[in-house]
Amino acid sequence: MMRKTSTPAALVAALFFVACSLSGGRAAAQPAGSGLLTGKGLVAVRGCGRDQLSPSLPVRVRSDGTWSALPDVGGELSGPWTPLDPRKRRLELDFDAPSFDAFRQMQARDMAELCGAMAVLNVTTAKRQALLVITRRDTRATLRLRFVTTGTVNGRRRTARLKIRLAGRWVAD
Repeated sequence: MMRKTSTPAALVAALFFVACSLSGGRAAAQPAGSGLLTGKGLVAVRGCGRDQLSPSLPVRVRSDGTWSALPDVGGELSGPWTPLDPRKRRLELDFDAPSFDAFRQMQARDMAELCGAMAVLNVTTAKRQALLVITRRDTRATLRLRFVTTGTVNGRRRTARLKIRLAGRWVAD
């Protein structure tokens, strides 16, 4: 009868094999990278109309838990991100305070343009979602933005919906 003994090297090799098989052969690193994402979108204000969008957005995700983007209309959007899965391929993007104010101003401008109004007051965002999905091989990314904004245009309460889907090449850092 043969007695099996385990050597330190065999134990290390076995642990490495188990760790690699559990992680898919790759450790779940912090996602870091950038890409120029392009796509289509729609902004609609109930009672005023809708407008098709063709945005392009350079997006950067940093391993320190922050992201940034430079919209076509100017300014910078940024804030923290939160992973939605263990491999950190699906990230929920949130706005920091200055970026959220800038985004609300963009939404107010969109509402004013579609409604032909001079001013938009009391803009509040009721629902929001910004989801960045990075492909398994870190070569492509998609970004989905969905926002429902309510505000007052010329004394009338209006609801605006923004839906944007962007995709493009992703370069991991």
